[in-house]
Amino acid sequence: MLGFLVIVLLLLLLPTILLALSSSGSSHSRRHGAPSAPPGNTGWPLIGETIAFLKPHPSTSIGDFLVQRVSRFGNVFTSNLFGQPTVVSADAQLNRFILQNESKAFGPGWPRSLIKVLGRYTILDLAGDDHRYMRSIVVNFLSSARLQTVFLKGVERAATATLGSWKGNGVVSATEEARKFTFALIAKAILSMETNNADTEKLEREFETFSKGLTSLPLNFPGTAHWNSLKARSNILNVIRQKREERINKLRDGRIDVEDDLLTWTLENSNYTEEQTGDFLLGFLFGGHDTSAKSIALAIYFLDGCPKALKQMQEEHHAIVERKKEKEKSGLGWEDYKQLEFTHCVFYESLRLGNIAKYVQRKAVKDFQYEEHIIPQGFSVMAAFWAVHMDPSLFEDPRQFNPWRWKGPSGIKKSNNFMAFGGGSRLCPGAELAKLEFVVFFHHLIMNYRWELVEPDHPFSRPHVDFAKGLHIKIHTLENQVEKVGRLL
Repeated sequence: MLGFLVIVLLLLLLPTILLALSSSGSSHSRRHGAPSAPPGNTGWPLIGETIAFLKPHPSTSIGDFLVQRVSRFGNVFTSNLFGQPTVVSADAQLNRFILQNESKAFGPGWPRSLIKVLGRYTILDLAGDDHRYMRSIVVNFLSSARLQTVFLKGVERAATATLGSWKGNGVVSATEEARKFTFALIAKAILSMETNNADTEKLEREFETFSKGLTSLPLNFPGTAHWNSLKARSNILNVIRQKREERINKLRDGRIDVEDDLLTWTLENSNYTEEQTGDFLLGFLFGGHDTSAKSIALAIYFLDGCPKALKQMQEEHHAIVERKKEKEKSGLGWEDYKQLEFTHCVFYESLRLGNIAKYVQRKAVKDFQYEEHIIPQGFSVMAAFWAVHMDPSLFEDPRQFNPWRWKGPSGIKKSNNFMAFGGGSRLCPGAELAKLEFVVFFHHLIMNYRWELVEPDHPFSRPHVDFAKGLHIKIHTLENQVEKVGRLL
């Protein structure tokens, strides 16, 4: 069976490999003995080292793939991943250079199999003016003013609805509940789909299938993750297409009840076609909830093993509630959110140690030299964020959950090596929304519940991060706190 899968994979990747070898070969011939690409191993013919790279490992470690190659070749080495000759960088300085030099030295470089699933108009594969234009729509939609008004209220409603459903449930899956919370929120923000609606729940199931195939082997036949992902993509786009047609009719008729969501913003602020709109919103659906959901699940896991951090969070949130009680104010305001500084530290540390955003891929648009090596034009370049986040020379005891490392001047210094949201012109425009969702969710979780793991579990990178057993937790309702918080909402 394994031999059959390898043969199929070889056939699927053959055109991409031949093209990559052709372009890289011509580049080498032009250099006439110039310094070579970084040392490395291209692995098996055609499929390279993709299978070894995709091998699951604890997300709180760098995994065997990097350990073995960094120890042998150094922090910058050559491999062959997803059908592309690839320079892998576990070097913080080179990673920052990659992030800051979009268009000057690098262009989009994600594998074609991923772009096939996300669509040719995904923001990940756009460059230049096209990328800036699409990104500007998101930036304006997620402006600071809208986060403080529209989104803060929406996040709080979604958090209280999700956590309110826990009453009477002794055990819940933290990963499932976090995903439900963030997906309901982003589906509302993008398509005005309501929480606890059958259509929303169906779309969420389709999206879970879609997400699992994003980094799978590109085996496109029934039953594979890649095939299932493409099928789910088609179903999701059908929903977006229907919503788009309904919205166009509302706008044309001058209706006053037009929804204030990203779909409307896109129709009013762009001339995107149906295909462009579908790929754009599909990408935002994924990026808008995946990081938030996983950061919440990871923090629940890490805090269970760090009572000191949990206690400090509890004290911080209780202090906010008491101050609001004295002023006879209700709801969580923007200033309250900004004052929950230690919770922000927990957010950053959960992303760093959990390594949700593992890497980005770019393509060298020209030959350029880094130290004693040439990175050839046409090569894929992978900036391995997880290697930087787990580097003991940059983060003391990197495998320890230590949110205090982000406090004070030292925390600002460490932020230069924090790459979970990318950087440069492709810095994630939804970073502040992700943090807002995290902080608000934990505010209501801490004020209403205590939790403990039902059984040992651990986050794994496949390379997407997930928990092997779903991170089931036993919850205990704090009746007195429910009454206090209830009076504030």
